[in-house]
Amino acid sequence: MENNENKDVQTTEKTAKKAPVKKKNGASNVIRIVVLILCIGVFAFSVIKIGSDILDESSTQDEIDGLKDLIDRDDPSVTPEDPENPVVPDDKTENPDQTEDPNTGSENPDDNQNPDDNQQDYYDDQTKEEAEKDKTQNTIVSVTRPGSSLDKTDLSVIHPNDIDLNDISYLSGLNFDKLMERNDDTVAWICIPGNDSITGLPIDTAVVQADNNDFYLSHSFDKSSNVNGWIYADYRNNMSSITSNYNTIIYGHARSYKMFGGLKNLNETPEWYKNGYNHFIKITTPKDETIWQIFSWHETNVYYNYIQTRFENPQEFIDFATELQDKNQLKGYFSTFEFTEKSRILTLSTCKGSNPANRVAVHAVLVARNPLD
Repeated sequence: MENNENKDVQTTEKTAKKAPVKKKNGASNVIRIVVLILCIGVFAFSVIKIGSDILDESSTQDEIDGLKDLIDRDDPSVTPEDPENPVVPDDKTENPDQTEDPNTGSENPDDNQNPDDNQQDYYDDQTKEEAEKDKTQNTIVSVTRPGSSLDKTDLSVIHPNDIDLNDISYLSGLNFDKLMERNDDTVAWICIPGNDSITGLPIDTAVVQADNNDFYLSHSFDKSSNVNGWIYADYRNNMSSITSNYNTIIYGHARSYKMFGGLKNLNETPEWYKNGYNHFIKITTPKDETIWQIFSWHETNVYYNYIQTRFENPQEFIDFATELQDKNQLKGYFSTFEFTEKSRILTLSTCKGSNPANRVAVHAVLVARNPLD
């Protein structure tokens, strides 16, 4: 009897020990299945995301190419003619007399506060003969360019101070009527020069503007959804009179090199920043052909208000522009300027890196203008 009882006890103990093992194996299998499903889901999502990005990239490039074919531009070249073997000239070419002022015409009453509220519009302030003359030659705006600080013996550098502004041609021959038919948000065309060997340059495409700064973060020129977005002007700027803005701001994504991605690593591309001809940005609107000269490239973040558009008085703007110039991280290669209340600046903004708060800003000053209207 005792043997039977002992056997029963042993059998019960063995059964009790085996039962938890079965439960552990079952739970382990469930965990494996869940992990496998998650892995498959992540892989499938990644494949779909990559495929979607490729399609968006292709769509963006097709849109850019289509716009270039549409505008019937006289001269499609973005980069001005450079010397075959660029060198710094022996004698510095001085900046020509700067007698004309930029436009101080109508402003956006809500967001742009220019000090010259009582001044006549730029166009009304000229005689008919002066206006006609402006259409045939560069209008150099009132801003000074101090002499180059670079060693003239560095033959690999062309400093922009050694370039005659009259040698920088405007971007002309744009058909805005056709662009407006495709997208009535079109406000300008922008060209940022650079050698094709530099990823993301040149930048040569249309600029749009919505009533907010969100829509074109995720929509292409044709207003279809696209992760690459489009190049767009800040909704606070008056793009119908670009020179009425103290600070004209234009945004573009850097996730794709189809938009502003070419700007984020300019500090790592000496073949770009050592050639002063690359420092002149061209923007054409239906009313103006303009040339802007870069004076600052710097990495920053969303907590620094480099996209300020409203200023209480002219001195606040002058201090603001000077501060942006002081932030330049490519010292010596850009021209430095002495800003006045009549100066107008351009800010290009894009992102950089995995931190969503990081930004790269490029700032340029208006140096020449040809009114078209």
